[in-house]
Amino acid sequence: LWPDKRSFKLHGPPAPSVKAPLVVVGVVDDAIGFAHQRFRYRDAGGVERTRFHAFWIQGKRPPGAGLPGPLPSYGTVLWRSDINTLLGQSTLAGTIDEDRVYALAGQDFSGDAHKNRGRRAGHGTHVLDIAAGEEPADATAATPAIIAAVELPVAVTADTSGAQLTSYALDGIFWIAVQAYLMGKARGTSALPCVVNLSYGTLSGPHDGSDLLARAIDFFIW
Repeated sequence: LWPDKRSFKLHGPPAPSVKAPLVVVGVVDDAIGFAHQRFRYRDAGGVERTRFHAFWIQGKRPPGAGLPGPLPSYGTVLWRSDINTLLGQSTLAGTIDEDRVYALAGQDFSGDAHKNRGRRAGHGTHVLDIAAGEEPADATAATPAIIAAVELPVAVTADTSGAQLTSYALDGIFWIAVQAYLMGKARGTSALPCVVNLSYGTLSGPHDGSDLLARAIDFFIW
């Protein structure tokens, strides 16, 4: 049974004297460099680990990548343990080869099509960095921002009209909210506070908050 709407009620900011609570930072976007150093921390042994709880790649399933779930029936979910394994396999002389991480995850940047995170600069990476980026030396396993991100299929971003956006965006937002709920339950509390950024929109429609995407997003921020 999935949580009802009341599980997603937003929390106000803590008072200045209150220690920052855990919060799930979600981004639904394109070209999210999940292996980037700004989303890692150094453990007590100096090994860099991911700050991601999970990363859902909604596009085609790369061979040998993570398992779907608990919600998605398409794409690939890389869980924290999957990303840490990829980081370990891509470390040489203490340095992580980010390109190798993506290659091991089955990402194909060949051809002339939209290359997603194969570009030198990715929109989703920048957005997530603004929302939750930290230098590895400044972050710890206890850093309050827990990352759960969703990468939209290439075709959705390549279609600049936004005509294909709604279903994928809503699936992504709901999946992030479910992760916040499950992480809260695992800690013996209610759903963790959750903030999600979606820097997308559509060209068609009334643009007055009455379309399906806007009304569904309004549901989540009740």
